Amino acid sequence: MSASAAPNHTIDDVLSMTGIFAKGDAAKVKNYEVVHATVDTLTTRELAAGFAMLIQKKIDDVDEIFLNSLGKEDSDESIQHLERMTNSDGTLDFSKVELLPAKSVKQMVKAYANCASSKGADDLNLSREERALFGALDKNHTTKQQVEDILKQVMANRFQEYQQKGLEGIAPYQRKSNKHFEPGAELREKTEQLTAAKKASPSFLKYTLDYPSSKPTTGDVNEAFGWFNFNIDDKPTFSMFHKLSYYDAKSNCYMLMFRHFYVSRGHNSVQACGACFPVENNDSLVLLASRTSTDLVAGFGGAAKKAMGSRIMGGKLKANFEKYRSVSDVK
Repeated sequence: MSASAAPNHTIDDVLSMTGIFAKGDAAKVKNYEVVHATVDTLTTRELAAGFAMLIQKKIDDVDEIFLNSLGKEDSDESIQHLERMTNSDGTLDFSKVELLPAKSVKQMVKAYANCASSKGADDLNLSREERALFGALDKNHTTKQQVEDILKQVMANRFQEYQQKGLEGIAPYQRKSNKHFEPGAELREKTEQLTAAKKASPSFLKYTLDYPSSKPTTGDVNEAFGWFNFNIDDKPTFSMFHKLSYYDAKSNCYMLMFRHFYVSRGHNSVQACGACFPVENNDSLVLLASRTSTDLVAGFGGAAKKAMGSRIMGGKLKANFEKYRSVSDVK
């Protein structure tokens, strides 16, 4: 495939289509600035942000940059380990799941060993059945290896369920008082709000909602899976991801999705979706909308915590966009 057709988009029209950028933002984008837009949140626990920038690359290069170049260990100092799916049989290696950093081990082993009790931490994202696996351990003699072995099993099972059933296969997180949280339903709601995707590529939107069904029969669909071990607050946070890029020949644009369908603690769900359009001067316009759900900004004082969280997240995403710029070798 080659997306070498003459550009049929203008920067002004594309930014207007999203509904989130101000009138003056087009001039900033044309000046090769990374522009940050405010995105309305869907729930009291959500942080959201939108971005736009120009890159001096043809959109044919998006696959390599998005699927392979971004997200390497050296792209984020909080990444302790990254594993990608490279096997032709579609399996993912979980053998290197490890409680890191070392100073967190004692605390994390205790947290997992006690997660099935009534006093178990809501901070850990586990289903009722997954908590029961840890609950079967001897709380007074639980080892690091035992916890890691169960974590490997939990992640492998969740990966298989997601590949077979998509959003419907994501097991809910059990909370205290017999309550539970549905990350799959929340990710579906995030995806349904993709205004630009609805207009630019309905087939892409349908696939992101119905995965693994409804895969487009025309155009190039490329996917990647993997998992991260992040150091968040000096504790391990495991996240499994699904990357998807799709070239829609009818619209002459690339559609992009970066979905974290399991996060072990801290966040409930994370998803970034974007698009790349060929525009004037042989440049490409890259758009991104990111939504993160976390209980840390819900409840008392939530408005202030959301405002601060949004600023922090927005700043980090803007920095990541700048890294995209350097990877793309642009101005």
